[in-house]
Amino acid sequence: MLLTACQLAVAETVICSENQFACNGNCIDEKLKCNGILDCLDGSDETFKACYNTTCDQKDLYRCGYGGCLDVKLKCNGIPECWDKSDENKFECANDTQIDDLFTALQRGCGPEYALRCDGKTCLKWSQICNGDRDCKDGTDESLEICAYGACPPNSFRCENGACINRKRFCNREIDCADGSDEIPDLCSKAVVITKKTDDVHKLKDDGKIKPSEIWSPSGCALKPVAGMHVADYFSDFSYRPDAVLPLKSVVSMTCDKDYEIYGTSIKKCDNYEWSSDFKCLRVCKQSSVERNIRFTTQCIQNMDLTDCKQNTLLFNTTILVNCAPGFQPAITASQLGRHVCNETGLWFTEEANPKCEAICGVKSIHHPGITPWTVSIFKRISTNEDSYDFKCSGTILSPYVVLTAEKCVVEHFGGNDIHTHFSVAEGNHNVSYRQLEEHGYNLHNISNIHIVSHHGTEKVALLTLVKPFKFGAKVRPICLDTSSTFNGQTVESRGDFSQYKKGQTLTVIKNGEYTLTHLVVNNQLSYDIKGFVIPIADDIAKSELIP
Repeated sequence: MLLTACQLAVAETVICSENQFACNGNCIDEKLKCNGILDCLDGSDETFKACYNTTCDQKDLYRCGYGGCLDVKLKCNGIPECWDKSDENKFECANDTQIDDLFTALQRGCGPEYALRCDGKTCLKWSQICNGDRDCKDGTDESLEICAYGACPPNSFRCENGACINRKRFCNREIDCADGSDEIPDLCSKAVVITKKTDDVHKLKDDGKIKPSEIWSPSGCALKPVAGMHVADYFSDFSYRPDAVLPLKSVVSMTCDKDYEIYGTSIKKCDNYEWSSDFKCLRVCKQSSVERNIRFTTQCIQNMDLTDCKQNTLLFNTTILVNCAPGFQPAITASQLGRHVCNETGLWFTEEANPKCEAICGVKSIHHPGITPWTVSIFKRISTNEDSYDFKCSGTILSPYVVLTAEKCVVEHFGGNDIHTHFSVAEGNHNVSYRQLEEHGYNLHNISNIHIVSHHGTEKVALLTLVKPFKFGAKVRPICLDTSSTFNGQTVESRGDFSQYKKGQTLTVIKNGEYTLTHLVVNNQLSYDIKGFVIPIADDIAKSELIP
């Protein structure tokens, strides 16, 4: 449920009567508190803080580990009803035979006078179990599963993990429960008030108010709940509650959920009533899909400093600025930068839409007049056992991933699922054979797919899809392709003398300073009008640029 700003303002000022329980924003009948049902919108009526001092009717009700009272008929029914699952505790639900087996398993070879072996060597007696002190390094002797079983003796305080301590040790400013639940500030400030002058313990005044100078201050370091954070003892991996108060000299290890990242060091020490450094789990966003779009170049800024956009995750409040990559230009002259911010939910929020970037096509560089930047050379491996490649055909760049060539360049070898692995594409116009391990100087591209497309099922061309895209610039760029015109002829064939061209080379016309593709040379006497293949070519180009 979402609350509006107005509703939140009302929630902060709500006042409950004496027979009501104050939730965070609303009031419920006091009788509904700790009844095993979440009656408060925020669930605060069914927490250890609210229910730690609850007494349940043993005949009709079962007391959950956190203190809530549950219909005893629901206990051990195979379905956890208590939010801490204590009603399905295997010790609580075991019959006489099963409980003996469970206790024997805890002993692990220790004598009958002992209750538990905790580390393969140390044997503990029942008097050492669930007494608030961790004797096992991993905290097994103070675990909720064991401690929630059975009742505490009279004049005891039950810790949140189920352990029992003397009532007088509750809120005495010393950590007695292994999980620190006997010194939770919210509980202790309601139970007692410590005055700074005398440090005497006084009961709350009738009005229930605590002066700022009388706020409870336990002896140790308090944890403050942080979203995504988990804290455990550095030496034993015993997990602490998020708002626990730990003894002086405690050393803890902090971890964060997978959608968060630790800020600073993960190891903290409680010294002089303060932690050595702050506990912070910062929300992170996964690498933006914009980063994998070949049409864009990005710049990432975090706290006014540049950061690497290619990281798997980026911190909360990181901003990505998006512009057209080299070799591309905005479709609209006045196109602005794209702008996205990593928000508190771990998602990228778009403040400014990305520019629409189109490849610069059909333009020769004045600095490299002898280079036709859309021309590539297709080489074929001599045999499966050789690393030598011979020139096969010419090809033409249509997009960052797609190359056009004649069907005959690959069709005679076409037939296996791995045929594309026998070919490679070299940027530029080359015809000298090469070996993979020699210094040939070619910029090579592997092929992921070969697609033969046809016009009326007879005239065919080959479209090669690359594994990695071309990086466009002055020496490498695509030819322009007119996808707006349609082909109405019966055949795409044009016969003539094409002996001056290489197989797979294309013919172009120049308009307004841009070269546009018109025909593909199939052999010395034949070329195809490219208009007959525009639709399947456009489909292959679109599929090749889909962002994974």
